[in-house]
Amino acid sequence: MTSSFVVYRLPGQSKISFNSSPAFVVKDLNCLNDSHFVMAPFDDQSEWSIFAFDANNTRNIEQKEWNNLNLEFASKHEDVYHATAKEHQNQVQQIVEEIKKGDIQKVVLSRIQSQLRNNKSLKQIFSQLCEKYPNAFVYLCQLPNGQIWCGASPETLAKYEEGKFETMALAGTKALLNKQTDQLVWQQKEQDEQVWVQDYIKNILSNKNLECSQSDTYTAQAG
Repeated sequence: MTSSFVVYRLPGQSKISFNSSPAFVVKDLNCLNDSHFVMAPFDDQSEWSIFAFDANNTRNIEQKEWNNLNLEFASKHEDVYHATAKEHQNQVQQIVEEIKKGDIQKVVLSRIQSQLRNNKSLKQIFSQLCEKYPNAFVYLCQLPNGQIWCGASPETLAKYEEGKFETMALAGTKALLNKQTDQLVWQQKEQDEQVWVQDYIKNILSNKNLECSQSDTYTAQAG
């Protein structure tokens, strides 16, 4: 079993949080009563496990300690199926046909791309992500099964504070190109995408009989 750890930097903050306690597998997130750092698959039908780190073992570390921290990374490599260009094109065509029927409005179709890593260490990559994306949630996590996840997300899934729950509808991307955020002009396609995401979230909350309010739409700088 590979040693597990997670290190992360919250949006708008400079301090780094580190947890090297053994991650454990949970079958259902509802069994977690206390605060945890969780890595979970996108759907409950996935064969991947849900891993949780006890937040009581998380501590803040200074940049000097992070630089001197000796982390042992797994060398595990998994063979992952890569769709061919033709398969990808066929899937795109199928999606276009479904959109024309009016059954769906928006689909995000992705392909896995394998790429040889350069000689930068994962610690260097994490530090560079923190510097480049100050308004994102930046994380580096190694799971007991040998998987390593690293990324920077500008999107808040859930925030609960003083009895108030908040989530975020974030859609559409545009380069700043030396402009201010209020100078950007969003086309109708991007505005439609934003509305679809907002409506999707509101429908979920409505189906749970939860009352909600919505702020005005605004442009957020991610990187």
